[in-house]
Amino acid sequence: MTDSINIEELTPEQIEKLQADLAAKKSKAIKEKKRARMNYEKNRDKNIKNLVGRGKSLSNILAEFKMLISKEMEAQHQALTAYGEIRGNSKGGFSITSSDGNMRVTRTRDTEPYWDERGTKAVAMLKEFLEETAKKRDKDLFEILMGFLAKNDKGDLEYSRVFHLLKHRHAFTDPRWTEGLNLLEESFQTNLKGYGYEVKVRATEGKWDSVDLNFTSL
Repeated sequence: MTDSINIEELTPEQIEKLQADLAAKKSKAIKEKKRARMNYEKNRDKNIKNLVGRGKSLSNILAEFKMLISKEMEAQHQALTAYGEIRGNSKGGFSITSSDGNMRVTRTRDTEPYWDERGTKAVAMLKEFLEETAKKRDKDLFEILMGFLAKNDKGDLEYSRVFHLLKHRHAFTDPRWTEGLNLLEESFQTNLKGYGYEVKVRATEGKWDSVDLNFTSL
């Protein structure tokens, strides 16, 4: 541990030299910090440029692959339709498997569920019935059934909740209940957003392993 300096014991020349030394040390520290920052930013920008460049290249490769698999699977779908291997009521999803049974490509439907204008009327009818009757008979059941009619943050009904609600079709015989559920079921529609694709290979133990094309899940 160094001894402390008593400024009052120093000569003017010594004080001047001490101040110069402190200024030089401070200037050196500032320069070193600036140099470290410049080196960090230089390496950071180099890494960003490299990663973004490689990411863009991979994105282009994936985009090209998606175009290829879309084209080939649509051609395969048409060939299978003509060959009679796809049901007439098929909506576009299907799989093809290699002759040795070790490779498979699947096209899946990417849909978005929604309820048309009949759904609004159905929900109003069902809620009115539940408020007037079920709430008085069985409060717990009332809460459960009302929960199935709850909308999500986007203001839409949840398909899974409505599906569970339809399982209670025989819970009541009131025409409003029956008609409301029928109307709700009829109002359900789906928009086809596009097709998704899965590529799989059979592992040595016999189960299918996906060839992961989703960056975030790796």
